[in-house]
Amino acid sequence: ERKLAAVGYEPSWSADGSKIFAVVQAPIENASRVIPQVYEIPLNGGSAARILEDQLSAFADVGPPAWHPDGKRLSFFAIRKKDGTGGLWTLPLSGGEPTKSTIAADVLGRLQAARLSRPIAFKWGPKGNALYYQGYSKGNENLWKIGVDPDTLQWVSGPDRLTTSSGV
Repeated sequence: ERKLAAVGYEPSWSADGSKIFAVVQAPIENASRVIPQVYEIPLNGGSAARILEDQLSAFADVGPPAWHPDGKRLSFFAIRKKDGTGGLWTLPLSGGEPTKSTIAADVLGRLQAARLSRPIAFKWGPKGNALYYQGYSKGNENLWKIGVDPDTLQWVSGPDRLTTSSGV
């Protein structure tokens, strides 16, 4: 056991296991106005480095990010400031334009029928073809799965409830 960094929570391992991402979120009262600080922490003893500061500043109400399983992208729920478009965004770590995940019409209909909240926390499936997340539906919190086209990042199936809360 050893200390890797003095910053961050919600660590997420890189696909190759060589580093982790950690986040420093704003206090709750400022969360929608302050961009989370994302740090890349090498496991070989290097220093934590803040990354994607400029790219993330283009968004508001940024949720905790998660590694995409290809190890080259970071995904997060947010609203893009320039046009107010909200949703799941996937940003290349090397720079460039983020990709917004679209939602197939039938999946959107099922999400609306379930009255499913925005994910509280999410992780990608190991093949990039699914998202797993905590969400509220009709007052009950459960674990959910959304099928994703790994090439386009479109939500193509689900939501599938994976757990049953005590309130159901």
